[in-house]
Amino acid sequence: MFSVRTIILFWVMVIYVFFHNFIFTDSTSFLHQYIDDILLVPIVGTIVLYFHKRFRENSYTLPISHIVTIVVANAIVFELILPLFSEQYTRDLIDIAAYTIGAMFFHLEMNK
Repeated sequence: MFSVRTIILFWVMVIYVFFHNFIFTDSTSFLHQYIDDILLVPIVGTIVLYFHKRFRENSYTLPISHIVTIVVANAIVFELILPLFSEQYTRDLIDIAAYTIGAMFFHLEMNK
């Protein structure tokens, strides 16, 4: 279904995001602020791809339009809507760039 490399990448990302958000929460470095945004699309894309492969066809890959939809949907929710309702969320165009970087990584390395 997935290559061993993709499975390892996925779980490393999930574990990193878990530790980043629940264990090491006090860093203010540039990478620390945007790593979740970079990893968001590869994690969500892999989950979506898993269900397509599991319930449709094993050779399925996500079309670029679906990956772009993941980026746009997350940008709308996290950068436009949620900041209107909570001060916890801040509009940040760098986040959208991070989603895009994650999307490119997912498309090139994990969408197989």
